[in-house]
Amino acid sequence: MHLKIENLVIHYGRIAAVRGVSLHVDTGELVCVTGPNGAGKSSLLLAIAGAIPLTSGSIRLDGREIGGTVPEAIARRGISLVPEGRHIFNRLTVEENLYLGASSRDSRAEVRNDLERIFQQLPILRERAKSLAGSLSGGEQQQLAIARALMSRSQLLLLDEPSLGLAPKIIGQIYEIISDLRRSGLTFLIVEESMTRALDMSDRVYVMASGVIRTSGRSSDLASDENLNDAYFGLTAASPDGSG
Repeated sequence: MHLKIENLVIHYGRIAAVRGVSLHVDTGELVCVTGPNGAGKSSLLLAIAGAIPLTSGSIRLDGREIGGTVPEAIARRGISLVPEGRHIFNRLTVEENLYLGASSRDSRAEVRNDLERIFQQLPILRERAKSLAGSLSGGEQQQLAIARALMSRSQLLLLDEPSLGLAPKIIGQIYEIISDLRRSGLTFLIVEESMTRALDMSDRVYVMASGVIRTSGRSSDLASDENLNDAYFGLTAASPDGSG
């Protein structure tokens, strides 16, 4: 599953939140977009998921244009968004939340099989299956949000700040789960404000500030880039092609 974004522009009224962003995610990769608050990172994910309109630009999945497509159609193509703040249904049980993730699927037998697989991967969700989702800890809620996205049989997961509001130990556990899921064949595009964490756990990183990509590259290469902090805070000018 290959995602390619070219010259993406997003406006909120007269304000340009994303200005000519280009990036790609190859099948099986874990790619991070990092940058300070207000960089346009969440808007980027929302546009990919079809939740907000594009002003211009292209979003292609396996060569087919999906920019401007309704969220339901994008989900059927195999993309799921786990939004910032998780957005689970607190007054429903864990199990009910998971079934909602599969609401567009027809085969109930396959859904039950997938539920059992997720319970094997994330055993705490089996333990809490009949509990109200609002009673879960922050880390458990993040696991539930990821699992709900998996119930749609997505192959590309968009995760917006999966570490937000979690203790360091729990953040480590969440990223261990993400790594395990990646080894099972999933592809990830993750927004992560912590540049250190983004470099540590990804194949490639895009550094975004003020709506543009300031620099990008393989994580191993960027880790030694003396100008990386300047790029993060928007002090390094982006190149004309938006790739840094």
